[in-house]
Amino acid sequence: MTTKMNEMLYAEINLTCCALIILIIIRIIRSLRRDVRTRIYVKALSGFILFLLLDTIWAVIHAADFPMGSAGEYLLEYLYLGFLHVTSANLFIFLRILVENEGKLKRVFLSLLPACTGILILLYNLFDDGSVFRVVEGNRLKFGMLYYIQWIPVYMYLFAGFFLVIRYLRKDEDLARKERDFLAMVCLLMLVIATLLDEFLVCVPSLSMALTICFLFAYLDEQNASIFMDALTQLNNRRQFNRYLDQRLTEKRMPGKELYLVIVDIDFFKEINDNYGHMEGDCALVRTAACLKNCVEDLDGKTMICRYGGDEFAIVTEVSRREEVERYCQRVQKKLLEEGEYMPYRLEISYGIAMYTDECRGISDLLKMADRAMYAVKKIHHNRRA
Repeated sequence: MTTKMNEMLYAEINLTCCALIILIIIRIIRSLRRDVRTRIYVKALSGFILFLLLDTIWAVIHAADFPMGSAGEYLLEYLYLGFLHVTSANLFIFLRILVENEGKLKRVFLSLLPACTGILILLYNLFDDGSVFRVVEGNRLKFGMLYYIQWIPVYMYLFAGFFLVIRYLRKDEDLARKERDFLAMVCLLMLVIATLLDEFLVCVPSLSMALTICFLFAYLDEQNASIFMDALTQLNNRRQFNRYLDQRLTEKRMPGKELYLVIVDIDFFKEINDNYGHMEGDCALVRTAACLKNCVEDLDGKTMICRYGGDEFAIVTEVSRREEVERYCQRVQKKLLEEGEYMPYRLEISYGIAMYTDECRGISDLLKMADRAMYAVKKIHHNRRA
C-alpha cells in the first residue's frame, strides 16, 4: 500500500470516528440533560472533534501533495497539539467527576494545570523556533527536545486517571459503580497503549480510534446507568436491587458470613413534603442516601445500597454478625441527626433487619421479614412522637 493510500485510509478512519462522535452529541442534546457531568462530557467530545478534523486535514493535505507552505504546517501542528491537551484535560475531568460523583470547582481548576503547562511549552516555540518543533525543507517537521516534554501532561492525565480508577475500584462496594470503574480502567489502559503506538505506527490513527471507543463506552455506560440507577440519589434502583439480590441468593457465602437485608424508611417523610415542599423532600432523600453511602465502611463485607421506592432504601450486605448491621444503621441515624441540627425538621429513619436462612423461599420472604421489622420500629417512633 502506498503512502498516499495510507494517508487517505487514515483520513477515512478519522472521519468515521468524527461522524460517530457527532451522533453521540446529537443524542445527548436531544436527551436535554444539563448536569455538570454531561456538560464536561460534551466539551470533551467537541474538543475531540476538532482534534480529529485537524488530524484528517493533515492526512488529506499530505496525500494530495497540497502546497500548504511552512505557515500552514506550523498552524496545523500548533492546533493539533493544543487540542490534544484540551481533550486530555476534559477527559480526565469527566473521569474524575464520574468516579468521585462530584465536580468541585477547585479540583476542576487543579486538573487543568498540566494542560496549561503543555500549552505554554507549545507557545514557547513561537519565541524559540525549533525548541518544540520546526518546519524544515520539504515542509517536513523536525522535533526538538521540548516536543517530547510537552507530551508529559498527556501521560500525566492518563496515569493519574488510571490510579484514580484503581483507588475507587478497591473502595467502591456498589456493584454498578465497580463495573463502571473497571470499564474506565480498561479504557485508560487502552489509551496508554494507543498513545505509545501512535508514535510508531504513523499510518494508523491509533489514538483517534482508542479515544472514540472510550467516549462510546462512556456514553453507553451513562445509558446503562439510567436503566439501573436512581437519578435523584445516584443509588442503584429497584431493578438493580432485584438483579443483585437474586444473584447473591444463588451464590455461596463466605465462610462465617451471613446475608442480611435492611429496609430503611424516612420517618414522617410526608410531613416534610407537605410542610416544606417537594424540593426539600428531595433534599432529605439525597441526604439520607449520602449517609447510607458514607457509613458503609462500617460493614466489612460486600454491600449494595439502593433506593427501593419513594422514601424507602434497601441495603444488602454479607457480614459475620448482626451487630455489625445494627451498628451501621445506628451510625446512619446518628449522622442524620447531627446534620439535621440546623434544619427546620428532624430527619430520622426506621429500619428493619432480616437474615437470609434456608427457610426463606426467595426474595419475597426476605423482604417480608425486613418490612415487618421496619414497621415495628416505625410504630414505636410514631407512638413516641404522639
